Amino acid sequence: MLDGELVAIDDHGRPNFNLLQNFRTGERYIQYYVFDLLCLNNRDTTKLKLVERRELLKTLSFKDRRIKIIDYIEAEPAELLRAVREQRLEGVVGKRKDSLYEPGARSGSWIKHRVNLGQEFVIDGYMPGLHGLDAIIVGY
Repeated sequence: MLDGELVAIDDHGRPNFNLLQNFRTGERYIQYYVFDLLCLNNRDTTKLKLVERRELLKTLSFKDRRIKIIDYIEAEPAELLRAVREQRLEGVVGKRKDSLYEPGARSGSWIKHRVNLGQEFVIDGYMPGLHGLDAIIVGY
């Protein structure tokens, strides 16, 4: 059992959320990035440290080339944030190497830092949906 994220990568090698939203026409851009291993051969790995889970993850191979194991980078936070900003990425996730997998928990073992630019909009209207909003009409 893996933990990962579906990502659409554009022709410049950058994540593109719009391509992901329009996956029917952008299917060739979709990839699955694996970043953690929760179970291997019926063995629960969530009680292992992240570095141990990552070592086990490296032993796997996938037939589909759209499934990729994300490598990690050890660097100073300021260095990482500078690189994320330069590449105009959304942000960065940091995890402690000795952390256990804690499903559904927001513990101090990991942090998500967003750096993407924001925009303010005026909401002109909305369409209610079964689970909240189906659509909103915005202006700026």
